[in-house]
Amino acid sequence: MISDQALILLGGKGQRLRPLTLHLPKPLLPVANRPFLTYLLELLRRHRVREILFSISDAHPEFPKQLRRLPLKGFRWKTILEKKPLGTAGALRHALRHIRGTLMVLNGDVLTDFPLSELRRFHRQKKADVTIATVSVEDPTQYGTVETSRQNRILRFLEKPSWEETFTPDINAGIYLLEPSVVQAIPPDVPCSLEREIFPKLLAEGNRVYAFHSDRYWLDIGTTDRYLQAHRDLLTGKIPMFSAGGKNHAAIASKTRIHPGAEISGFASIGPECTIGAKAWIQDSVLMNRVKVEDGARLKSCIIGPDCRIGHHAMLREGTVLSAKSDIKPYSVL
Repeated sequence: MISDQALILLGGKGQRLRPLTLHLPKPLLPVANRPFLTYLLELLRRHRVREILFSISDAHPEFPKQLRRLPLKGFRWKTILEKKPLGTAGALRHALRHIRGTLMVLNGDVLTDFPLSELRRFHRQKKADVTIATVSVEDPTQYGTVETSRQNRILRFLEKPSWEETFTPDINAGIYLLEPSVVQAIPPDVPCSLEREIFPKLLAEGNRVYAFHSDRYWLDIGTTDRYLQAHRDLLTGKIPMFSAGGKNHAAIASKTRIHPGAEISGFASIGPECTIGAKAWIQDSVLMNRVKVEDGARLKSCIIGPDCRIGHHAMLREGTVLSAKSDIKPYSVL
């Protein structure tokens, strides 16, 4: 039975996004002034998913309370806590008693408008045990590649191949449909990976494992570079499904004050209660809540955590990432 239920994997620690994730879980980091997870919720809502299981760890004790602030109206939802890290497969097995049919599983760090309804129809038509969503990327060495037959049946996987090993640009997109029998067969209370252990085992045993490919937008936001890229793509209209940008590719939150003579160019996301001083210059950057940029400061391709102060005439060069409450002295160059 194809159910209207999805499980979102949110148990990662977000290490590649540090220092941003030291105080806020990766799925709740603001993207164009919205918690990232709201984009996944919007995708699920459009494809008539009505029940969500949030699989979380205890890395951020406030996570369950923070989830309640998301736009969850219309969903039935439940948080399932892992008291120890169980991996992507172990997290599913831990949620088994809540699963009631074919389950959709999504990684909680993917920005996409993937056609989930088509994915479900394909899974049903193929009578698959597992269907894995795939997309093509320019650099597949950062992901798990998937080789398929002409009938879309998966032949083999290779996790993070070298360029010499790469046999396809198609990668695992972190979206799956699984039959309950697959989840039941995962060892309970044991750390286990879907990608490295369970899927290859299913192939070896002759199970019906298929790939469903789409050319829709897809981005893993798990690094600071890709987190910035997500803003660029949203604010420049690259993902029409999600409305994010305002005038001149900028998302400027309420209660933010921009003094005369300040210049904001390229794309920019400026959070609530920020202050941008006179003759400050901000290009292609993300500022979270309550950031103060003093007169004449210059920022290019930066990510600034909440409650930071950038002193007057300081210069923050491309790639600078500041943790919450950082205080950059006047005329500093980073």
